[in-house]
Amino acid sequence: MVGKVGAISATLRARRRPRARSNGSRTAEKRIEASAMSVQKSMEAGKSFSKFTTEGSDVLNRSQVKALLTDLSNNQQPPSNEEIDFILKICEGSDEDPDMLERSEVQHAVEAWATYNEQRDMLQATLDEYDTSGSGTLEKDELEKYLKHLNGDMEVSDEEVDWVLRQADIFCDGALTKAGLLMATAAWYIHVDHVQQKQRDAERRKSKMCSIL
Repeated sequence: MVGKVGAISATLRARRRPRARSNGSRTAEKRIEASAMSVQKSMEAGKSFSKFTTEGSDVLNRSQVKALLTDLSNNQQPPSNEEIDFILKICEGSDEDPDMLERSEVQHAVEAWATYNEQRDMLQATLDEYDTSGSGTLEKDELEKYLKHLNGDMEVSDEEVDWVLRQADIFCDGALTKAGLLMATAAWYIHVDHVQQKQRDAERRKSKMCSIL
């Protein structure tokens, strides 16, 4: 699921820093930086795959995926079974076996795991705060309160809550795990950016019509 991994990473990183005013030089620098990072990630993913796969194989099995993620954790907490499920599902795993990861998906797994690790403490604190039922997950009413917090304490619609839940409910059980919370946060910000863009487009069209009249 290349697009979803990229969207999560880009959205959360953009939210952590102010946007600089764009110009030709900065755009060129960003392209060079993005290209360099892409090459670096591809090299890292290739080394990671070769390190943990069986010789001659084009997939990583579940235990090898766990070993890969543990190695990437840099002495942090190793992945739980739920977190391994999250990585396999978000990268869509192998076409033949959902518990295996194909070579082409390793880079996206590395990126998704890095993003998740960066946000791990925040996700746990958020889960602890909004999981009022003590289930270890966020159910719909708890998710609504979290989205309201993200929305500056302004109410969110039932349709918006349902949409976010559909985007982030990895295991299709109507509740969000810690990993699902990461996806919900990114999905909400993507939704807000989309709404704001539509508003800006409408204002531009209105301004253009006024200038013509």
